[in-house]
Amino acid sequence: MDNLRYTYEVLEPHLIPFYKEIMLQRHDPDTFKHDQPPFLFQQDNAPSHASKWTKQRLKKEGIELLKHIGNSPDMNAIEGAWMPIRIAITKDWGAPHTLEWTDRAWRGEQEKIP
Repeated sequence: MDNLRYTYEVLEPHLIPFYKEIMLQRHDPDTFKHDQPPFLFQQDNAPSHASKWTKQRLKKEGIELLKHIGNSPDMNAIEGAWMPIRIAITKDWGAPHTLEWTDRAWRGEQEKIP
């Protein structure tokens, strides 16, 4: 996905409004004051995510990015399991063609993960 397309099809219609809504909901549960620190937004280093265009657009909206190196360990523990699950589904289930079949295949393979 190129930089402009990412901006106009993902950032502007989805991410920016979602981020703004979440920020409106942040408050101290005891005082209901909106003085909580903002979220840091994290993206991988896909070209459309790491582009100057994307970074400038996020900065313009006040969305601070989490700085991390390109090959940093992934902070999402499930990330390493996706590819083995996809390979196992293809091997064990073929190519699921319906939502029900896909759901059954993912759940079946997920249950095998220790």
